Amino acid sequence: FTLAPADVGLRGGGSHGHLVYSRHTFSEPPRPAAFSATQPISVSSRSSGELQMWVAAPILENGWAILGERNKVVPIAAQRIVSFEAVAQDGGGSKAAVVVELVGAASESVALDFAKPDRTVVSATCGLGLSGRARLTVGSAGSVCEPS
Repeated sequence: FTLAPADVGLRGGGSHGHLVYSRHTFSEPPRPAAFSATQPISVSSRSSGELQMWVAAPILENGWAILGERNKVVPIAAQRIVSFEAVAQDGGGSKAAVVVELVGAASESVALDFAKPDRTVVSATCGLGLSGRARLTVGSAGSVCEPS
């Protein structure tokens, strides 16, 4: 059977849509695909006891999406990502990056996956400061971690 965003409670979908990816293991990189009323996901039957998990992520105004922590059952949580925004990274006015404000344990290392506008997945790791906070900027030019 198929599922569209409205079938799973994603009403309206925002003006930029969603990406979706399936989670079979927590070590493999996500492979995001478009997720909309005209591009639903196809959910197949599984053998008894086999888990099939899907994650939907909103596409930000610049085409990027935050896919979250690969090794977590809940890849994006308010207890980890306290804010995010699309920003200009190159000073030329193009919104070529995503900035996330992270929280966690002091000196903890956090690895996040992001989808670029072309759906290429990029990963970035950021070490939190002694306060348990950091600002991570990820864009086409790479990533910058600023612990605080």
